[in-house]
Amino acid sequence: MKKLFIAVLLVLLLAGCPKPDEEAPEVMITHPANGVEIYDDTVYVQITATDERGVDSVELYINDTLAIAFTKRPFEYYWITTNYPDSSVCSLFAIAYDYSGNTGYSDTISVTIRKNQRPIVSKPFGELPDEGIINTLYTFNATATDTDDDSVYIRFAWGDGDTSLWSSLVKSGDTISMEHRFINAGTYTIKAQAKDKRGRLSFWSEGISFKIVEQALHSLDGVNDFTNEMIAGIDPTGDITEAGQPTPHPLDLDTLWADIWNGKLWIGFKAYASNYGLAYGIYIFPNEIASSGATSDPWGRNVFYTTGNDTIFPTYILYFWHENNDSITSANLCKFQTNWNYTNIGSDKFIYNKNNDFLEISLPLQDIGNPDSVFIELFTTGGDKHAQDTSPDDPNVQFPNPDWSDIKTGISKAVKVK
Repeated sequence: MKKLFIAVLLVLLLAGCPKPDEEAPEVMITHPANGVEIYDDTVYVQITATDERGVDSVELYINDTLAIAFTKRPFEYYWITTNYPDSSVCSLFAIAYDYSGNTGYSDTISVTIRKNQRPIVSKPFGELPDEGIINTLYTFNATATDTDDDSVYIRFAWGDGDTSLWSSLVKSGDTISMEHRFINAGTYTIKAQAKDKRGRLSFWSEGISFKIVEQALHSLDGVNDFTNEMIAGIDPTGDITEAGQPTPHPLDLDTLWADIWNGKLWIGFKAYASNYGLAYGIYIFPNEIASSGATSDPWGRNVFYTTGNDTIFPTYILYFWHENNDSITSANLCKFQTNWNYTNIGSDKFIYNKNNDFLEISLPLQDIGNPDSVFIELFTTGGDKHAQDTSPDDPNVQFPNPDWSDIKTGISKAVKVK
């Protein structure tokens, strides 16, 4: 009986003892994924580890070197990759330990380090005037390229405290356009910045300066808005007369105004033609008074330019024909390139205000070769005849009465537009 009692007691004691822990922890790297390419300078590494009786610690190895040992959750690591060369292939695995000394190993993952280069963005550009007007929309462009050929976003800093939203995603090398209006006068520096699809930012571009004024210096409206500082030439009023004609005579010229503003050559003068048929001519010399190579006037008129010894013709001549019904019926920009070429200009480039006897011209500088400076002289004529009057006053053209003979006159007082 005593032996039976001891046997039962041993069975009960053995049944109450815990089994030895021989199960290794389960561990895996859940981020990043195996085989991915890494473009970020900092990589988030996440590890999960489980064990029925608890995880004591976890180790992360990168390229077989211990990167970090964890003694508590979360098992997360921010891996700095800036010192790795481009295209480096790196291996990562983790080891987990439980409280019984069991060891679990994760699968080894492989990732490739890619150096995400900064995109490069151009400085803003566009067809902008020399001066803008407040509350007016202007279009700015910028182009971004990415060495990795990633798609890019572009935004603009307008210099007025406002920065645009990012554009839509476009291909590397594409151009983005955005509009902006400035509500206050001032000079603003506009810059552009790019961001690739992975979030890498470019440096801000070189800025462009854009001046905004409260109102336009000139507008093509037939109203004389020129100032005294813009007077290019003066000719005496009444220096040509004719019986039966008003004073000033229709052929008479007096003040010539000219200015270069907002990428245009602005010219204005009093046009007394009224019910008289005549031509207004303007010789235009870009940069310097020099021969274009032409040997005759584009309309065969007896007009030329003289420098004293030489007879020359400018590269550009504006001709307006004023009909005797007090209207401009023809307006041409004549350009010499081996031969004379004739371009009609429209109401976007000139306006004749017959009520004010004022002819105003707004000629884009690009139409005359984008010169750094311009020299001009204005004259009246008719048919195929010589010049009758000029502005500035020209000693070669002194006719107290209209003269329709076949003599030739050489004008000689072209003035530089300020």
